[in-house]
Amino acid sequence: LYDRDPRKSSGFQVIRVVREITAGMKANAGGASRLGRGGMFSKLSAAEIAMDAGTAMIIANGGEENIIRRIVCGEAIGTLFLPKARISQKKRWLMHTPPKGRIAVDDGAMEAILKGKNLLAAGVIGVEGDFDVMSVVELCCKKICFAKALVAYSSSDLSKIRGRHSAEINAILNGVMRKNITRRENLVLINACNTQKSEKTK
Repeated sequence: LYDRDPRKSSGFQVIRVVREITAGMKANAGGASRLGRGGMFSKLSAAEIAMDAGTAMIIANGGEENIIRRIVCGEAIGTLFLPKARISQKKRWLMHTPPKGRIAVDDGAMEAILKGKNLLAAGVIGVEGDFDVMSVVELCCKKICFAKALVAYSSSDLSKIRGRHSAEINAILNGVMRKNITRRENLVLINACNTQKSEKTK
C-alpha cells in the first residue's frame, strides 16, 4: 500500500504499518480493477474485515521470490494491517452487511446511542428505503451515517411512528408495539470518531 497512487504521481512511499484504514487510503486505492476483482480497493476491503476480526493481514508482492516464507520469518515486506480489538461475530456481521435502508435521527438520539442507549421512535426524523423487521439499516444524523443496526419495525410502520412517544405507538399501529426501534446489542458504530469530530467543529 502506497501513500499515493503510483500510477498518477511520483515520490510515493510504501506505508509499512496501518492501524486504521482511512477514507483517504480508499480514495487513493481507486476502486476495483477492470476485471472486477483484485485491485487495491478490494484488498483494503479484505483488510478491514480481517482487522475487525482481530486478525493481522499483510499485503505484499506475490511475484517476489519466497515471499510467504520471508514474511513468516519476520522480514519487513509489504504493508502490515494491525488487528483491532476483537468484536463479536454478530457485530462483525452487522458491520459488513449491506444496509437495506437508512434511518435519520436527531442530535439527541445520536448522542444517546453513542453513550450506549437504545433508539426510540421519538428520536427518528426520517426513513429511507423499503425494509422489513430485523433488516440491517444505517443510522444517520445530518447526513453522516454513524451506525448500522437491526431494526424492530418495518420501514412502513416506522414511517408512521417516527417522532412519536412510546405511549402513542400502540394506538397508531393497532396494538403492535415494541419500545425500542433498535437495541444497543443489535447495533454497531461506524465512523463514530468522524461523527464526533464533525459535531465539535460546527
